[in-house]
Amino acid sequence: GGSAPVIVAPDADARAAGRLAAQRKAANAGQICVAPNRFYVHETGQDAFAAGFAEAARKIRIGDPREEATQMGPLATGRQRDRMEHLVEAASRAGAEIVVGGSRPRGIKAGFHFEPTLLAGATDDMAVMAEEIFGPIAPLATFADLDEAIARANATDMGLSAFAFTRDAATAARLREGLQAGMIGITTMAFGRP
Repeated sequence: GGSAPVIVAPDADARAAGRLAAQRKAANAGQICVAPNRFYVHETGQDAFAAGFAEAARKIRIGDPREEATQMGPLATGRQRDRMEHLVEAASRAGAEIVVGGSRPRGIKAGFHFEPTLLAGATDDMAVMAEEIFGPIAPLATFADLDEAIARANATDMGLSAFAFTRDAATAARLREGLQAGMIGITTMAFGRP
């Protein structure tokens, strides 16, 4: 399985990273083993990341995947959609804030659809951070120190992939060396694209 962390360093374009994160979470409705899963954003970039994610998520056209205009189709099963609802509900009860999404889209009757969702204020002990999501939910946690973020990102036994955003070559090298994953994308989430 995959529980891919994403680290957004303090020098990164956090808003652009947020927009890209929403688009990647919408790809196959997040049902990709190398999909970004846990978002660690430097505390100075949290608002910009959330704004970028919400902006992009609201533009994603959800619907029947057989229709050309559709950008995000349903989850594979009703059980998986119910699991998305449970993860969001549990995280909300534990203190996370639903920035965008968080429910079934209105006006769509057929299929197991769930909106692209951003949960701010996630903590590492929440199920949404500890388990493979395999759906369009993005839990957002903040960090103050890059070494702390790397340690938290590596705290999983599912090291299939990891992502990081930075504009600094030295920080990129530090992230490449520190992250423990089979595939690491620096300022990209291009691999594993459906």
